[in-house]
Amino acid sequence: MNKLNRIYKLCFCIGIAIVFVSFKNDTSKIVGKKWWHLKENDTKNTITYKAEGYNIPASRGREGFMLNDKKTATIFNIAPSCGIAPIDAKWKYKNKILIIKSKNNQIAFKIKTITDSTIVGELSSMVW
Repeated sequence: MNKLNRIYKLCFCIGIAIVFVSFKNDTSKIVGKKWWHLKENDTKNTITYKAEGYNIPASRGREGFMLNDKKTATIFNIAPSCGIAPIDAKWKYKNKILIIKSKNNQIAFKIKTITDSTIVGELSSMVW
């Protein structure tokens, strides 16, 4: 009986470790990068972000965000001069839903696909 309890405890700890690693892997590709909204790649049901440094067409202004390790974030709005206006924010990720929220701004969508260079979110699943 004692040996069986140890096996159950070990399985429980392994299960928790797997859940933690799965969560980390879901966000590891997006944390620490600047992501820019590519309106020209959006569809009726999706929103597209491209990582800075990849092929991003020229634009008179782009909105974006950057997630940091400690659940802090920066939202990049378009400034009046078509520049960038950074805003401090916080972020959370649960059930593939990414929410980035500042005092007056919020970006929220369900992540459909993530690669090293692209995030595609489902607009039909937006959380407002």
